[in-house]
Amino acid sequence: MCSLALCSLYIWGEGIRRLVLHFTAGVIEDVDGQVMSIIAAIGVAVNIALAFVLGVEVSVVYILCVHIICYSAYML
Repeated sequence: MCSLALCSLYIWGEGIRRLVLHFTAGVIEDVDGQVMSIIAAIGVAVNIALAFVLGVEVSVVYILCVHIICYSAYML
């Protein structure tokens, strides 16, 4: 669970860094859509596996929280 929190913080930090670079220096970094799609597909597969292992009631809340955090970090 700690590693998930660290990954989420890293992604959030990268989003903030990109946002600051965009507004201060006008730098817009390209995003590789194919890599993002592959990572998202892996995340969905892991979440489905967790739903079967942990039970639907526990994992639905977990899945929603993870996706909200990751989606908001990528949208920055």
